[in-house]
Amino acid sequence: MKKWIQRHAQTYHRSTDSMKQFYERIHGLYWFVEKYMGHCLTDVMSELSARIPLSGRLTALEYCCGSGLLTIELSQYFEAVTARDLSPKMLARAQKRTARKSNISFSEGNVLHIDDPDSCADYAFISFGLHLFSPTDRKEILRQLLRTARKEVIIIEHLPKVELLVALAEWLEGSHYFDFVNTEWRKVADELNAHVDRDIICKMQVQRWRLNSSR
Repeated sequence: MKKWIQRHAQTYHRSTDSMKQFYERIHGLYWFVEKYMGHCLTDVMSELSARIPLSGRLTALEYCCGSGLLTIELSQYFEAVTARDLSPKMLARAQKRTARKSNISFSEGNVLHIDDPDSCADYAFISFGLHLFSPTDRKEILRQLLRTARKEVIIIEHLPKVELLVALAEWLEGSHYFDFVNTEWRKVADELNAHVDRDIICKMQVQRWRLNSSR
């Protein structure tokens, strides 16, 4: 089992096609992740809304939306939410989860090839997604997300080894699972001329990125 997961993890670090296939296969098992993560994202958004103004006619762009765990939380705070993911089956799961929400639009989208226009949303989000990519790809993803967001890019990731399930995922992947949340982000922020605020909410690391020119 470990070798199978590691083989797939190492593959999807290199290929979004392989990543798409991986999530198409496991989408039916995602209830386990949803059960663990749902309440945490509710707490994260509640805390964020207390720290930054998330009221008024604001819009959000979300990449790597998966089964819609964060998407449904965003719909509580934003007038319009655009959510994208590589996997049609994960998108179908997200649409079912958010069926009663009228302010969400879903579509297939590759975070490595963001074609949304500049400043198309007030905030851009990616949760539990950046760790899947190589350092070079992570930097390019952040560059593109910063381009799309008028205010901030908000990244949500696990903290290393604070929960058994997260430590297990790190062990199974056998990859640079937490390089970004530990140290790499500082170098990337300098290279992109970005300012980063970091908070710990519900055992998650929440990073708020914005270009220095917009501070």
